[in-house]
Amino acid sequence: MNLLKWNLAGKLFNRCFFLLWVLAWLFIFPHYVFGEEWVRVKWVADGDTIVLKDGTFVRYIAIDSPEIDHQNNIAEPYGYAAKEYNEKLVLSTKLRLEYDREKTDRFGRKLAYVFTENGVFVNQALLEKGYAFYLHSKPNLKYRDLLIKTQQQAMAHKRGIWKNLREKSEWYIGNRNSKRFHTPDCSWGKKTHPKNEILLTSAWDAFWQGYAPCRRCLSLGDLNDP
Repeated sequence: MNLLKWNLAGKLFNRCFFLLWVLAWLFIFPHYVFGEEWVRVKWVADGDTIVLKDGTFVRYIAIDSPEIDHQNNIAEPYGYAAKEYNEKLVLSTKLRLEYDREKTDRFGRKLAYVFTENGVFVNQALLEKGYAFYLHSKPNLKYRDLLIKTQQQAMAHKRGIWKNLREKSEWYIGNRNSKRFHTPDCSWGKKTHPKNEILLTSAWDAFWQGYAPCRRCLSLGDLNDP
C-alpha cells in the first residue's frame, strides 16, 4: 500500500514539475514558443521586403506590392509609393516579426508578419492603402481572412492600385488550389487540373475573391493604368 502511494506521489510530482517547466519556458522565452522576435531595419528594398540590421532579408507574408525598377524591369504603377509608405512604417522603430508555418522562402528570405512597436500590422497597412494585393501563401494562412477583408475594403474605396484597374482579357482561368488567375492563353493556366479550374469573369472579381495574378502572363503593369 505504501509503495502504491509513493508511486502515485512520484507521478504527481513529475507532472507538476513538467508543468512548471513549461510555464517557465513560456515566460522566459515566449518568442521561441510562439515564433516571433524583435528586430530593427537597416533599409527597405521595396513595398514588401525589408533588410534587417544584420543583413537578413525579410519578405512580408501574404502580400505582394508593385515592383520597382530592377535589372531589366521597369517599375510598376505605385511601386515607389508602396516602398515609400513601407519606409514610413518601419524605419526608426523596433519591429516584431511573427512567423507562420514556413519561416523562409526558396530564396532564403525570412517570411514574416510584421508589427511595429505601436501595434501597426504592416502587411495589413499596405493592403489598406492599396499598395499591395493579397497573395495566397499556403500553408501560411494565419491572417488570410483578415487580409482578404482588408483588400476588399481598399478595393471598394478604390485606393492605390485599385483606382485604375483595367482588364487584359475578357475572362481568366482561376486555380482553386494555388489561388492564381491566368489569361486564357497562359501555358501555366492551361496546366490547371480540371477539378481546380474556375472561370473568372474579370480581374476585379479574381482579386476580390483572394486570387493573385500569375506573374508569367500578368503583371500589375498589365492590369493598371499609371
